[in-house]
Amino acid sequence: MQDGFDSLGNWNSSDQTPCGCLVHLTFLDLSDNGLVGGIPNEIGKCTSLERIYLNNNKFTGQIPSEVGKLSNLTSLNLCNNRIGGPIPEEIGNLSSLVEFVVYTNNITGSIPHSFGNLKNLVTFRAGQNAISGGELPKELGMLQSLTDMVLWGNQVSGVIPKELGNCSRLETIALYQNNLVGPLPPEIGNLKSLRKLYIYRNGLNGTIPREIGNLSLAAEVDFSEISKINGLTLLYLFQNQLTGVIPNELSSLGNLTKLDLSINYLKGPIPDGF
Repeated sequence: MQDGFDSLGNWNSSDQTPCGCLVHLTFLDLSDNGLVGGIPNEIGKCTSLERIYLNNNKFTGQIPSEVGKLSNLTSLNLCNNRIGGPIPEEIGNLSSLVEFVVYTNNITGSIPHSFGNLKNLVTFRAGQNAISGGELPKELGMLQSLTDMVLWGNQVSGVIPKELGNCSRLETIALYQNNLVGPLPPEIGNLKSLRKLYIYRNGLNGTIPREIGNLSLAAEVDFSEISKINGLTLLYLFQNQLTGVIPNELSSLGNLTKLDLSINYLKGPIPDGF
């Protein structure tokens, strides 16, 4: 039998190793098909690969640790599959990786501490999985090139690490629908490039740090001190454990079109400024 995918999308291999002979392959795009089965471990032998797109299929199994051998890889897109298991620690070996996209799968476990080695990572999207395993690793704060961190719809717990404030290029943080607790660290106010901050439907508590008012570029923020964010159009703080009163500064947001403060422990009157 000749190597390749059969009519059902399953991988068939003869005596030769699937993928292992494709040592000169730099681009692999099998997206938007009906492919099933696991990602072969032998993909780690395709050492020239720079981009892998396997998104929008029906792949199962786990992300093979052998992917960590692809030192030239810049893009890995596995979204919209049925992949489970943890993100392998070996992902941290991919020093050239720019894009890591695995949302809408069944990925479990924690985010590896080795993620801090991905100095060129720009996009990290892993929403709608079952990632848990405790707190977000503080090593995420080492990702100086990161612009998008999307982890909503998981089971991440613990506090938001203050080290995220070191990711100076972050534009989007989406951590909503997790099990995060504690206060929002004031270091988030260091993210001068931040435009979107989504952290609703968690167990966050405490007061709103004043440093969040430094996010002058923000257009969509769900949790902020807000008085200096003149362009704000959306403010969602619902379903947390926020205490205190509704800040009167909300009345100065002339561009605000959507406001949701429901399911918290706010008290006191509606501000006169409204």
